[in-house]
Amino acid sequence: MHLVDWIAGADQSQEFRLLSRWFRQVCQIRERFATCMPGDFDPLGSNETASVGFLAAAASRSGLLTLTDYVSIKRGWEARAPYRLGRCDLWVADPLRQLSLAFEFKQGLIGKGTRIAKISKLLDQACSDARRVDRLEADHRFGAMVIGFQSRAQSGEYDEGLRQLSARTSYCCRICGGAAPVWIYLESV
Repeated sequence: MHLVDWIAGADQSQEFRLLSRWFRQVCQIRERFATCMPGDFDPLGSNETASVGFLAAAASRSGLLTLTDYVSIKRGWEARAPYRLGRCDLWVADPLRQLSLAFEFKQGLIGKGTRIAKISKLLDQACSDARRVDRLEADHRFGAMVIGFQSRAQSGEYDEGLRQLSARTSYCCRICGGAAPVWIYLESV
């Protein structure tokens, strides 16, 4: 098994090539954290803010431009206010290919008794947030989700359900290593 196991995604697309290059760096940096940090600390298993910052650092190491938690123009909730200022979790761009991506993330942690339906709702929320990001912010907008596990033993119990959830996404990968695998879902909106 590779450190990045792609479950879903068009492997010939420009976006996939960018993601593949980026996520190889995610694996390398994650392994460095595992050797430097005590216990089972995982930068992708902590919380949304830590995960987004960690993913931004990996994107930078792969030659991409990044911006986290930045003020952006978003569609408003009401007709009388069609636009408002909001925040977008992560913007990534490849200056050589002139390709930019905007991401709205949600973080989930699977523990005993977690239902896949709960995880699916997190992805729905991320996609709803991503749809509010103005189309001019990036070439592509994604609802994104990072799913970790409370223990390595639990990860195998959920493989089938998590694979089924990936069928609705544009890209999905399982990042191996660390204390337990982490699943990352990206749904284009």
